[in-house]
Amino acid sequence: MTMATAKAHWGKPIWVPSGGAELPVTNIAAALALMLTGPGKYSLDRAFGIRLPRPVVVVAMIAAAVAYGIVNSAAGHQSGQSETATGEDAST
Repeated sequence: MTMATAKAHWGKPIWVPSGGAELPVTNIAAALALMLTGPGKYSLDRAFGIRLPRPVVVVAMIAAAVAYGIVNSAAGHQSGQSETATGEDAST
């Protein structure tokens, strides 16, 4: 969501009808609140008795973020190659 805020909404007013970043900023705030406070008393984790050590969760989240970045970068790189290989622009 940080990348969406930076790339798509930067320089616009904050409200969504004006093309702003209200929704991504709200999502970031909610995710940060959950990350800092934990799942809470009424979560599925507690209901099912799931308890993971924090280091395992941190390593898994970092690995997922790196994998997503690599896949996203490769997909963007491949779409850029297909445009230059055919000599066509995507807007035409």
